[in-house]
Amino acid sequence: MHLKSVFAAVVALSAFGSASAVNYNFTMPLAPAAPFTAFGQIPITGMSFTDFWTFTAPAGAVQTSSSVISVDLFPFFNIDSMQVSLFNGANGSGSLVASGGIAEASELQNIAITAGNVYSFRVTGLVVGAPSGYYSFATVAAPIPEPQTYMMMIAGIGALGFLAMRRRRG
Repeated sequence: MHLKSVFAAVVALSAFGSASAVNYNFTMPLAPAAPFTAFGQIPITGMSFTDFWTFTAPAGAVQTSSSVISVDLFPFFNIDSMQVSLFNGANGSGSLVASGGIAEASELQNIAITAGNVYSFRVTGLVVGAPSGYYSFATVAAPIPEPQTYMMMIAGIGALGFLAMRRRRG
């Protein structure tokens, strides 16, 4: 009987000291839309956590094959040692693309991603106060125009310059 009590106590203590992991899926907005914002909650004090926020990189209304993303991570309540990292693949299954610093808040700015590919943000931290910890997560993607778009813009500016030059001569 005594062995069962010890085993139950060990299981209960390991549950409080172990890491929490939650997987989320969301739709990445494309600028100038408002950023995607959400809150994560970790219910146990002293618990380290790892959350994954998985999304498919958006394609813009303007022809784009890639975007740059930015994400901001802030402790809202009772969380310390936060870090955000970006991975190719769902739930951190692929290679690391970029990682923010470990601090009170963490961010990634202007990281290139490819439209249609699946990516995930890994959010880690430690709950330091009772009753639970909360963090805010905000991200948005901005389209990068195709090279053909830049070429058309340069050609248009050149044509305007040519017309202005002909007007001055005439």
